[in-house]
Amino acid sequence: MLNAKIIIPIATAIIFIMISIAGYNSSQKVGNNDNSWLVKIGNKEYTLLDYQEFYNDLKNNSSLPNNLDLKSYAFDKLVDAALIEKEAEEIGLVISDNIIKEELQKISSFHDENGKFDKKKFKGTLKRNGISENKFIEKMERFYLRKQLMQIFTLNRGVIYPSIIRILNSIIYDQRKAKLITIDELDIQDNIIASQEEINKYFSENEQIFTIPETREIEYVLLTTDSLEDSVKIQDINDDEVVMEYKKQEKYLEIPERRDIEQLICTDKKVVDMAYNAILSGKKFDDVRNKYETPYEYTRSLKKISPNDYFNKILTEILFSLKEGDISRPYQTSLGWHIFYINKIYPTQKREFFEVKDYLINEIVFNKNQEKLKILTEKIDSDIKKKISFEEICNKFKIKSHNVHVQMRYNKDYTINNNEDENKKFDNVPKVIQNLAFNTKLLDISELEVINDKEIKSIRVLSNDISKTKKDDNNSDLQKESIGYVLLKVNKIIPKRLVRPSDKKLEKLLLDQKKYNLLTNLANSIHSTADINDQSDSNIRKDFFNSLKKLVNKPTDINISRIQPMPKNIDLELLGEIFDLEPGKSTKLYFNNERKQYHFAILEDINYPNNNEVINSDYEKQLTEFYFDIINDEYLQYLHKKYKPKLNKSLIYNN
Repeated sequence: MLNAKIIIPIATAIIFIMISIAGYNSSQKVGNNDNSWLVKIGNKEYTLLDYQEFYNDLKNNSSLPNNLDLKSYAFDKLVDAALIEKEAEEIGLVISDNIIKEELQKISSFHDENGKFDKKKFKGTLKRNGISENKFIEKMERFYLRKQLMQIFTLNRGVIYPSIIRILNSIIYDQRKAKLITIDELDIQDNIIASQEEINKYFSENEQIFTIPETREIEYVLLTTDSLEDSVKIQDINDDEVVMEYKKQEKYLEIPERRDIEQLICTDKKVVDMAYNAILSGKKFDDVRNKYETPYEYTRSLKKISPNDYFNKILTEILFSLKEGDISRPYQTSLGWHIFYINKIYPTQKREFFEVKDYLINEIVFNKNQEKLKILTEKIDSDIKKKISFEEICNKFKIKSHNVHVQMRYNKDYTINNNEDENKKFDNVPKVIQNLAFNTKLLDISELEVINDKEIKSIRVLSNDISKTKKDDNNSDLQKESIGYVLLKVNKIIPKRLVRPSDKKLEKLLLDQKKYNLLTNLANSIHSTADINDQSDSNIRKDFFNSLKKLVNKPTDINISRIQPMPKNIDLELLGEIFDLEPGKSTKLYFNNERKQYHFAILEDINYPNNNEVINSDYEKQLTEFYFDIINDEYLQYLHKKYKPKLNKSLIYNN
């Protein structure tokens, strides 16, 4: 049984690339000065035009939190992409033309009626979306380049380059010594008061958080293949159809030629030349490798490599031009000098019909039902244009509707006047429905909005239609990315309104803010008194403890690392922040509601291990386990320190 995820998701991701570029070309620009740089690394500049691509792509991403500062987040993603591209350039990573060509041919939107890539359809689709061919190909290349570098593992097989091991070694095994400072809330309660004048001023200066946002009552319907009365079932598909589909997809279902390759790495050019000559003289590759290789741990054997794997173009051509038993000339990378030995060649392998039959049946069912769904939505769209009512449409096509309240969010602050349950209720409304609701006039019917599989599932959760969501998850290995539609009507609009809480509640909020500001200012005073080069207690905390000696509990020593259990009863976010500090610096202030304490930490020292102390037979396994949790953030932090990008973030807010 063929796992459809092997074939489908990458092509689907490229469709989103196309959508993001189309959004970029058709949307309003962020600013007028599009050529002003926002990010600069070396001589390369990234402008507002580059930023706009990320902004438009994220703007349509329904999985992002509603209270996210989208401009700032898009800027951060642009910086990440710039760093990744710089690192890829430095290590010589290139995505081959063959990979782009093959992935391009998998995109079903560019296929003809026989399921084959149609260049005319490809160009026509791009033209309709206002995208140039070069721009689309460039976007694909950047997509795969970033994807591969951030995956870190060579060939997606859990094998890690030695240079990456050395980088991550310090990330994972560093030991950090810190002091934890705690202050009991009650100890500062009596020292802070709020006058009526201050309470009134606090309310007037913070009206936004006391404003109940505009709320809309809507009725919506979700249209998926489950909405079809005459949907196609697996049992409706005959063998002739499956055989025909097999013949259409036969080429795409082949397993490409693969190779087992041994490699030898030397950091010294003279040594690698000696090794190369020794092999040519008839000595065994393993014997030569044991004698001449640089003595550090690296991946000796590369198993079942295909031309589609993410080597750079030149190296791919070298490895696949050799015959079984051949060796390559010395080849230089950022790791050193390599000699490759072709140990075994596995020829292109045809997948037999019985291996892929189940997959093909599901493929046919999926395509037929998506076509039926498209016809249904065209009929509904026609009725909308004829001004047929929402209720009549639901009755005519036997579609169940759902009612929900949608609230406009202004920024990351939740309104004080909503309780926690109300805020949670509004946050559970998918972003696609929120956007549609606030782009539709009172008593109007929205346009049919195309939604992806993730959005379908989030709307089903909102509708309490969990059974279908679970069914899809259980069959996910045989399903493509689904496409659905959502349609809604705005029944009522409740305008935003300012509501003043009681003076007692306002006083409590103001006192809490005063306490927090006081303690934050005291905590920040550490930065001006700390001597980073001197780790003694007196220099780091002298002035601070003098000002807090009546309030501060006895400081607690904590020693933490990522490979040891974290101390209990300490905020995990605080512990995580310690890993971003330099010695002598403090975390921000945190409040532990259960213990009624404010606390923060001062980093005193960092101890990095010697590589030889930790590299052992279990190292790659340990690193693999840590990879998924830390690699993205930590590797990007490493790239920030390595390349020191110049940033001009204010430009996105000034335009």
